[in-house]
Formats: sequence, structure tokens, C-alpha cells
Amino acid sequence: MFVEGTITFLKNESEPRKFYKGKVIKETMQMNDPNGELVWKNGNKYIGNFVDNKMTGKGIKIFVNNAVYEGDFINGLFHGNGIMKYANGDVYEGEWKDNKKSGMGKYRYANGDVYEGKWKDDKKLRSEGGKKKSRKKKKLRKLIFSAKKIVGR
Repeated sequence: MFVEGTITFLKNESEPRKFYKGKVIKETMQMNDPNGELVWKNGNKYIGNFVDNKMTGKGIKIFVNNAVYEGDFINGLFHGNGIMKYANGDVYEGEWKDNKKSGMGKYRYANGDVYEGKWKDDKKLRSEGGKKKSRKKKKLRKLIFSAKKIVGR
């Protein structure tokens, strides 16, 4: 049987570490809710599925620095497909494994550059056919073309 509740996790007897609000299994007090909410003392927040006390399923994790991950979780880790919007404006959309970019994905840098291809353990695998497209080169080509037109070539 489920009950609605709030759980406070303590760092020590007087200092809270994180707070959970959502459905819990009455007998065991385990977090089990498709719409639970967990807030850490540092301000990070997770809203989404909980299974057996773990962030598992679809969810959103909002970091205190304004980065946001939305996607799949398994046992509290980014795992499956998801989108990470970094505080600096970069965006990664693709596959994750154990909190790391792994598999196919697209990374859009805030400056407009894009890397699309395979990742493993948060590293780009250019040898696997991944390519980085740079807006800077495109702008430079346009500038050279425009300069040639002005000069009359």
C-alpha cells in the first residue's frame, strides 16, 4: 500500500542532506512514485520516477548551476536517451550510460559548432565517423567569397 509522504535524509542527527516528497510504500518507507521529487541540500532537484528508492525511469534533474538533464535514469544515473542543457549554453542530445555520454549523440556548442557521432565514457570517437561542424569555417568561407566579389575576382 502506498501513502503520500515526505522523507528527510540526514547527514547527521541535526543536518538534513536531502528531502523526498511523493509516494512511499507504507510498510518499508521506500520511495516508489512516478512523480516524486527529491531535493538535495545544495539545491539540485530531481522530479520523476522512483523505483525502490532509486531514480529510475523518466525524469528531470535540475542542477543549482542551471544545467538541466531530461531523460532516462537507471539506479540514480543518466542511462538511456537524454538531453543535457549545460549552464554555458551547450546542449548534448543522445545516449548515456552510467552518467556518461556513450553511444550516438549530438553536441551543440553555444558558439554554434556541432559534433555528431559516437561517444564512449564522455569522449568523442572521431575514429568511428564522428564529425565536428564549425560555424567559424563557414563564416570564413563566406567572408573570403565576399572579399573576392568586392575585388572583382
